[in-house]
Amino acid sequence: MSLSNVPKLQELYFHPWKLPLETLTFVDDNFYSFIEYLVGTALSNLLRVQEINSVPILLLTTDVFEHLFLQINDDEIDVLRQELLLQIDNNNLIVKNANRTKIKCLVDILKQGCRDGGRGGRVWGDPPPNI
Repeated sequence: MSLSNVPKLQELYFHPWKLPLETLTFVDDNFYSFIEYLVGTALSNLLRVQEINSVPILLLTTDVFEHLFLQINDDEIDVLRQELLLQIDNNNLIVKNANRTKIKCLVDILKQGCRDGGRGGRVWGDPPPNI
């Protein structure tokens, strides 16, 4: 699997039709590599730890950050907490805005890709008609 033809997250957000259709079918390692490419290693590992291993499972997940706030004693979860959360007063933790925004952008792009094949009547990879 090559991600060389996949634009970065920022470009996909404004041009979701550039998302290659086959990326919507990735599972397991291909899916995690795709997620890492778009939003980074920590967020990819967060999905991996929860066995969120495909686009449909991600889109049906209510809150990917929820597990970080559970009382789980696990070294891998502790590392993810350090990378993805911000400690505020009295040991309270919140998700860093950039991490929540990356996941929201990713989910929006993937939803667009799943809606009508993301094409809106266009062939994948074709830009939209000029308005």
